[in-house]
Amino acid sequence: MILQSEVSTENKHILRKIFLVIFILLIGGAIGAAVNSYFSLLSSVAKCLPPVTVKEEGKNTKESYQAGFDAARKLVEESSIGQVFRSPDEIHAVAGTVMEISENKILIRLNSSNPFDDPKLLDRTIVIGENTTFIAALPSIDLKNEKVPITYTKKEATASDIKIGSYIAAVADDNIKTIKEFTPDQIQILK
Repeated sequence: MILQSEVSTENKHILRKIFLVIFILLIGGAIGAAVNSYFSLLSSVAKCLPPVTVKEEGKNTKESYQAGFDAARKLVEESSIGQVFRSPDEIHAVAGTVMEISENKILIRLNSSNPFDDPKLLDRTIVIGENTTFIAALPSIDLKNEKVPITYTKKEATASDIKIGSYIAAVADDNIKTIKEFTPDQIQILK
């Protein structure tokens, strides 16, 4: 009777693969944690920095955190990862949750994942004009066929169909990228 256990060559090969996968996962997790810590540290350090002095040709010296933020923003936007955060030059539609409704105005709060979006523009006032049209986009779900994606059926709507908490999109022919209050051509009620 042989008491010595031998690991076959095939089993050694499988064990090496398992070890390699575990090693790669550990290294990847360590790198991810280090990168996360690095960016957290940069964020906390940036909050503690004194105002940045920017000297512009022909202009007065300006001390502000905004100047440093703008310089950092420019560097990020010009980098390869900055393309992810760069917003288009023109925006013709915004979507958000209805926060307030008055006689002919609707205040919506946009959802943005872009850290460089102007926080003053996250709340927009939509002025309902004489020519503003309304459309309700209703989801059409085929419960018999799970593989078919959800489609939306459009139907005419009115301003009274909009409630606080509704999610709407306001579409305009004009560029509304930096406009806080505007009159859209169409309002789509999405939920």
